[in-house]
This record gives sequence, structure tokens and C-alpha cells, in this order.
Amino acid sequence: VFTRVIELIKRDYDLVSTLRSHGIELKRGASGYLVANCPFPNHTDSSPSFKVKISSGQSYCCYGCQAKGDVLDFIRDYYHLSGVNEAINHLTGKTVREIWNEIQSGRLLK
Repeated sequence: VFTRVIELIKRDYDLVSTLRSHGIELKRGASGYLVANCPFPNHTDSSPSFKVKISSGQSYCCYGCQAKGDVLDFIRDYYHLSGVNEAINHLTGKTVREIWNEIQSGRLLK
């Protein structure tokens, strides 16, 4: 159940859109990456060290502070949340159970 909910969230909530909605200015980098200055408060940088891989399974990595992950990891770390459940709730406004009930009834996630 939980794994299926996470898969659907990662499918339906685009990392690039989520980053941009948080005011992160992404620019085209080399080899299919988008780059930006690191958005995490524990790392301030003057040149882009935050890279987003936009091809298979969107993910990010900061080469300065070593932060990395997917859209749920970003939400968890950006808001200092304790885990994936809180990140899901923050991103979707719903609990895992509510999302699962929507999946079971055939309703769309968003």
C-alpha cells in the first residue's frame, strides 16, 4: 500500500515544478541536467551546485552539502519534516490513508 502511494506521488508530483513553486530558479546545465544554487539553509553557495536530473525518475543532488533525493525527499528536507508520511501530507494535503482510499475508489490523486 505505502509503496504504491509513494510511486503515484512521484509520478504525479513533478520535481521540477515543485522546485520552481518554491522559488528555485533552475537553469539548463550540461548533459540533460538543470542547475541552481542549493536551496537548503545549511548550505549557501555562490555558484550552482544543485543539479536536477530530468530524464529517468527525476532526482536532485547538491555537490556542496550532499543533499540528494526525489520530490518527497526535497519536501522532507526543505521543511525539516520527520519522515515521508509528513512529506506526503505536506505535498498533497492528504494522509496516506486518504490517498489510498482515493486510489481504491478510482479517483485521481491530485
